Amino acid sequence: QMDLLAEELGMDPVDLRLKNVLREGDRTVHGQLLTTEHGVGLEEALRKAVEAAKWYEKRKAYSSQTGVLRKGIGVALMYHGNSIGVEGADYSSATLIVNRDGSITFRTGLMDMGQGALWGLVLIAAEILGVPPQYFKVEYPDTASTPDAGPTVASRSTVMGGAATVNAAYKLRQRLNYVASKILGCPESEIEIKAPDVYCRSDPSKKTKWMEVVEQSFWLGIPLQEFGYFRAPPAEWNEETGQGAPYVTYTFGAIIAEVTVDTETGGVKVDRIITSYIIGKVINRVGEELHSEGGAIQGLGYALMEEIVHDSEGRVKNPNLSTYYVPTIYDAPDEIVSLWVEAGYRRGPFGAKGLGEPSINAIAPAIVNAVSHATGVRYNSIPLTPEKVFLGLKKAGKIRL
Repeated sequence: QMDLLAEELGMDPVDLRLKNVLREGDRTVHGQLLTTEHGVGLEEALRKAVEAAKWYEKRKAYSSQTGVLRKGIGVALMYHGNSIGVEGADYSSATLIVNRDGSITFRTGLMDMGQGALWGLVLIAAEILGVPPQYFKVEYPDTASTPDAGPTVASRSTVMGGAATVNAAYKLRQRLNYVASKILGCPESEIEIKAPDVYCRSDPSKKTKWMEVVEQSFWLGIPLQEFGYFRAPPAEWNEETGQGAPYVTYTFGAIIAEVTVDTETGGVKVDRIITSYIIGKVINRVGEELHSEGGAIQGLGYALMEEIVHDSEGRVKNPNLSTYYVPTIYDAPDEIVSLWVEAGYRRGPFGAKGLGEPSINAIAPAIVNAVSHATGVRYNSIPLTPEKVFLGLKKAGKIRL
């Protein structure tokens, strides 16, 4: 719709979005006021993506093509609520236990399904405690021992599980600082833990080892285990008016896609995708980049090939992977660029927000807008199969048979 409006107004799609982009102090369609606490940053994210893509140069260059292969570039923006919001009780919890051998057991009810969520929570605890992540032993969810952390859904593992982990880690760090201060004769506020070393910040000559602090804790009868809990602020929602504050914070993002369209076959090749997300503090940069890339490829499938087809009686006609097509490495873009704006959520761990579902949201519309730019034809449904693209070109009189 934004591209259609830009076309009617004779404006560049990016320029129209920059005039209307959500900013701090604006309200969402639900009437929710976006404040500093939400970490908006969408204008900065869009500008970073535009610069990385060389948007204006390519938009101009691709507007006067005549060959069989036509290039296009498209943009899309998104924002997505973090966690459960008004759908139910929104809480999370975590447990940290320092063992006698110096290792640390981490427990939470959140599950890792390949997205790297638990590794991110370990990195949060490691940063606060001052120990390497290699010291941690993660116990996967077990109702006999792990605390209830709510479901692993709704892009909530980092923001909710991370906040609970922060709560547990800070309480545990206070106990460690107390024991270290007794050993070193140094104020608790001056204790620096960089395991395996522990020393006094104002006088580094006063030092000891991590294992000594752990051992002395046991001798002094100071338990080195803590439970952390975080409950999100209550959400507000009016079912009658559709107004309120349904989520405590949002992940924002700007996507730019570049494509090549074969006008003789209708085939679309996605050449490049640039993602620019506002997720607060990036906890695990490699993990975030891989998650962004995975979401981009999944979104590519949504845009170009994935579709559940039913027969006249409602039965699914493509129930397996031989007929329901998903992207493979051969369909992946030549390049996926991951950019970040660290405008954070005040209550999140170090300001971090989630990137689960948001990483797919704006990929398909960016690709569709790029195809429309390449062909001069507006497509209003997905997936953009070669047949659909070809028939659109034919109907618009863009090709001759």
